[in-house]
This record gives sequence, structure tokens and C-alpha cells, in this order.
Amino acid sequence: LPEPALFEATRRTMSVDLYDCFYLSNNPEHLDTAKELGMATGLFVTGNEAAPETEHPIVRGFEDLLRSRGS
Repeated sequence: LPEPALFEATRRTMSVDLYDCFYLSNNPEHLDTAKELGMATGLFVTGNEAAPETEHPIVRGFEDLLRSRGS
């Protein structure tokens, strides 16, 4: 699992608030960590792969990514 310190270091380096960040991963456990820190998340699922049961929005491509961000 990614350590929260990794996200904090990225936030400091980029001078952004974690609430303004979006974390995309194919690993729900990594997304759980990001969400706990206040980041928006998306679970990347490729092709016809079945999406697991998750609270994270499913992202299969750019259209889903934009939709998950409310664009």
C-alpha cells in the first residue's frame, strides 16, 4: 500500500491541496488510502474486465474519467 507520506510529499512538491487531487489506480486498496486523505479517486479497469465491487468510480477511459470529475 502507498504510505500516506508519499501523497503528502507529492502535495508539498506540487503545492496543491489533496482535496484538489485525483488518484487513478487499478488497485482498490491504494485508492482507499488516497480517499482517506481526501483525494478524489477512480478505479481503472481495462477492456471487458469485470469491475470489482467498490465505492470508487469505475474508469475505463477518458470519458469515464471526465464524468467522474463532474466535467
